[in-house]
Amino acid sequence: ACNGPGGGGSGGRILTNSPAGSTVQLGAGLPGINTNSNSLCNGPSNGATDGLTGSLDIIAFVPQSDTENVAASITNQPAEIITVCTEQPFSVFVAAEGIALNYQWQVNFNAGGGFEDMDESSAYEGENSDVLTVFSPTPGMDGWMFRVIITNDCGEELISDSSLLSVDEAPVPGFTFENVDPFTIQFTDTSEGGFSVSWDFGDESGSTDTNPVHTYTETGCYIVTQVVTSPCGTEIIAQEICLSVAPTAAFTSDVTEGCVSLEVNFQSESVGNPTQLLWQFPGASPSVVLDDPSPTVVYNTAGTYDVILIVSNETGADTLTQTAFIEAEALPIADFSFTVEGNLVIFTNNSQNGDTYLWDYGDMESEQVFESEHLYDETGNYLVTLTATNDCGSTSMTVQVGTGSLPSAGFFASQTIGCGTFPVQFSDGSTGEPSEWFWQFPGGTPATSTEQNPTVIYDTPGVYTVTLQVTNQIGTDFSVQENLITVEEFPDPSFTFSVSETNIYEVSFFNTTTGAANQFIWDFDDGTTSNELNPVHTFAGGGEYYVTLNALGAACGAGETQLVALLVSDVGERELLPQVIVYPSPFTDDLFIEFAERPKQPVEVRLAGTDGRIYRRQVVDNQLNRRFSTDRLPAGIYFVQFLYESEVYTVKVVK
Repeated sequence: ACNGPGGGGSGGRILTNSPAGSTVQLGAGLPGINTNSNSLCNGPSNGATDGLTGSLDIIAFVPQSDTENVAASITNQPAEIITVCTEQPFSVFVAAEGIALNYQWQVNFNAGGGFEDMDESSAYEGENSDVLTVFSPTPGMDGWMFRVIITNDCGEELISDSSLLSVDEAPVPGFTFENVDPFTIQFTDTSEGGFSVSWDFGDESGSTDTNPVHTYTETGCYIVTQVVTSPCGTEIIAQEICLSVAPTAAFTSDVTEGCVSLEVNFQSESVGNPTQLLWQFPGASPSVVLDDPSPTVVYNTAGTYDVILIVSNETGADTLTQTAFIEAEALPIADFSFTVEGNLVIFTNNSQNGDTYLWDYGDMESEQVFESEHLYDETGNYLVTLTATNDCGSTSMTVQVGTGSLPSAGFFASQTIGCGTFPVQFSDGSTGEPSEWFWQFPGGTPATSTEQNPTVIYDTPGVYTVTLQVTNQIGTDFSVQENLITVEEFPDPSFTFSVSETNIYEVSFFNTTTGAANQFIWDFDDGTTSNELNPVHTFAGGGEYYVTLNALGAACGAGETQLVALLVSDVGERELLPQVIVYPSPFTDDLFIEFAERPKQPVEVRLAGTDGRIYRRQVVDNQLNRRFSTDRLPAGIYFVQFLYESEVYTVKVVK
């Protein structure tokens, strides 16, 4: 295709009633030229031609209009502020004079921008007329501004004053309240959007004050109504207000005294509309009751008790304590004690809760007194009864009372000291004709007895006290013998001994006895004795001696016997072997051999066991004594053998 240029413009037409000057140009415009070569175009102008030449016509008279053509002017500006309710349609008006006026309404959204033309919309109409109507204003449109621009062909455009839109919502009612005193309430209006407020206080009175103070005449609950009115409507809110004062505690009961298992019905008489009740009943069951205006409790234990009631509501609390309000009485407890002075009995009344007391003395006589003394005509046993009485009933106590003299306790023991296990026969020596006996034997078997003359076995070392309690119809007496019985341990005698190194017949004895021994008797089996603790005894010559140690305590003793062997060679062989002494026996670490004179020939000395084994061997040649070291040999029996001139002589020793 050829996109060629257009044709030239026309020169126009001039109408005038006078000749035109030389400056009037009526020539036509030239056609356009295509500067791009294109084979489809018909030459540079593609067939376009010059425009038509304009014309100039001279007329004698130009007709004049009847209406003067003047510039536009505004005669009545839009309202400065337009106040409307939410969803309530409204219109903005402007009045203007002029021919062929044109209107264009504009809006400023109050968001920091300027005015903008209002285009056609379903939310409004008349955006190109002298009346702009908005159908459904919203709270978000509050603060918008509207104006109109007016124009015609005879003057400059006119801009009207701005009209500010204020969108009011329906009023929102609301109020708070607080007590000035228990009956006076300060109300505070917290509503929004209202032009006027009215109040109904629920007690047939009201107010139109914004923040009224109202005083009620009675406690109770009231419905307070607030009515809030504005051009956008009327709204109502109601709240319940309850007036109360601090309660006062009070109560009554159907009874205040009675016998145990006493049932009491209480009734609250409290005033001031308490919402909570707390009862406290010390000594009763239940002891605590909550929120019951008429509780029932039971008193099962005798005594005098307080009752406490605590009442409260949202205003305050009150406590009432009735001291000693309930008295629960028990059956009396009859009890008495007495002392006897021959046939005179003095009675002591230990009863509880009794109002009256009756004594029956058991001898056909009685009297109603609190305490008494009674003289019996004869000695004997009498059943005495005391009856105690109160409003809840009677109880009695009966006791056998014997007249005469108190017993006198006394006793004897067959022996008071012994060893190991030994019996003791106890004999009652009491006077006053006791009828009951009670013995106490610490460390003995049995430990107690009610027999008159018991036998007791003692088997544990120690020192023991014996007690006897005797009773007759008059009363009781005691006899106590401190540390009467002594039980000793058997002594355990023992001793050791050693033979002197300088005198083979001198032996030292060492007492190692244990146990309760305070005396010692030694018998050396050679017709002599000693009372020393650790004696030293010299025997007349060698041989075997059975030495006995007797250890004696205060009540018993024991003995220990040991062999003391002081051995020498056979006297019959003396013409061949000189006399020789072997000691000590028993020996411990060393065994000594001593010749009375030097042997004429060498003597071989051996120490052999019972099994024939030779443990030691020495040759004595022209010597008087020798020593065998035996510390490593076990205890037992050994034989010392002397080999002399083809003969063997043997001596038995003990380690």
